Amino acid sequence: MKRAWVLLLLAGCHAPDPGPTLKLQPAPFRASLVERGEIGSEQEVKLSTPFQSKVDTILPEGSVVKPGEQVVKLGDEETRDRWERQRLKQRMTVLQVPLTRERGRLEVWRLGLERENAALDLQVAKLKYQLLDTGRAGTAIVEAAQTLGTLAAERETLTTTLPEATALHAKGYLSDNELATMRKRLAEVDALAVATKAHLVALEAGPRGEELSLERLKVERAASSLAGAEGRLRAGRVGAELDNKRDVQAEQRATDAEVYWHKLRDAATIKAPVAGVVIYDDIWTGSTMAKVKPGDAVDEGTALVTIADPTRQIVRAQVNDAAAARLHEGLAVRCLFDAYTGLVVAGTVKAIAPVANNRLDGDLNKLQAVEVRVALAHPDARLRPGMSANLEFVLEAEPNCLLVPTQAIGHDAKSAWVYVLERGYGARRVVTLGRSNERETVVLTGVKAGEEVLLHLPGATS
Repeated sequence: MKRAWVLLLLAGCHAPDPGPTLKLQPAPFRASLVERGEIGSEQEVKLSTPFQSKVDTILPEGSVVKPGEQVVKLGDEETRDRWERQRLKQRMTVLQVPLTRERGRLEVWRLGLERENAALDLQVAKLKYQLLDTGRAGTAIVEAAQTLGTLAAERETLTTTLPEATALHAKGYLSDNELATMRKRLAEVDALAVATKAHLVALEAGPRGEELSLERLKVERAASSLAGAEGRLRAGRVGAELDNKRDVQAEQRATDAEVYWHKLRDAATIKAPVAGVVIYDDIWTGSTMAKVKPGDAVDEGTALVTIADPTRQIVRAQVNDAAAARLHEGLAVRCLFDAYTGLVVAGTVKAIAPVANNRLDGDLNKLQAVEVRVALAHPDARLRPGMSANLEFVLEAEPNCLLVPTQAIGHDAKSAWVYVLERGYGARRVVTLGRSNERETVVLTGVKAGEEVLLHLPGATS
């Protein structure tokens, strides 16, 4: 009776609920490192301001540009007008230099003519003085004597023929006018003979002292004029040479300035050197950082926008320096994106920065991070520069393993164990463990595929 009651009691009892279990099946194992990253491009070109100015216009962020297309225009209309006036002013200087140079050349030519005229005047004065001083005993005396002889011969002829002419006039064969002409000529010959004789006497007597002094004074004045003309010519040549040098320097400065203003005007239009997507950079506006916008005042060298090639997508991540030591180029990466749930894109580590930097500016702990670039195997047009991403760096991988959640494994200093479901109860079983990640652990021995493992250790709180 007692035995029957015990059997009935046992038949009415149920095994306690072991809790959730996991049926073991071969699965791939991955030991990975997860980091946050940001989508970028392998080819990115930053466009900076060449000088201090204001942003006039800028293409909308996300615009797709071609090489040579305008992205940013600096300066306002007043500034550009000032640049153009300065450029035109320098251009006028360049155009005036040849005119100034030609004026200098003409002035030297005029001074040269002045010097030649002074030299000729001196030669004439010297010849006159020499003729007055020595020429009267020579050619002038001979000419005067010849003239006097000619006049004497003519007078003799007139004296001989005049009585005959008077007789012919009385008979009516010679007119009154003809007779008067002969008498007039005789009087002229007599007067010329007297003057020539006086001139001959003066020549034979030599020049007077006052005449020589006057001619000598003329020579000295002509020589002084020549010296002054030569001095002015030398000074003019030196001045023209100096002016030419100054003109050349002024022309060069003006040319350089014109080129500078031309470049300044052209530099105000910032163009895309490559094709890509426009990404605004953050700049200081007062005491805060904000994306650049029209009207912002910018200093020289300020990065305004980045042109990113969307066909060469990469993801940048700042990885703790200790974790970065486990990464290497070519390492496989699984990329997941906040904006597109379920989208997984394969990638590989493209580059690891050679130096580490502070992860955050002003970080008191001075945690060091290394920039890691991940290249996407298949770029996706939906992914835009600046989007966030989760990067799973696959450190280790094995295709067929029995994986047990790490929370389901118990261990002490000697062994490790799991609880396997047997006839409704959790039976403790010692296992050999392999590699592990932050979620799962590979079990090498102690369990087999198809068995169910308790997810929570007995007595542990879930």
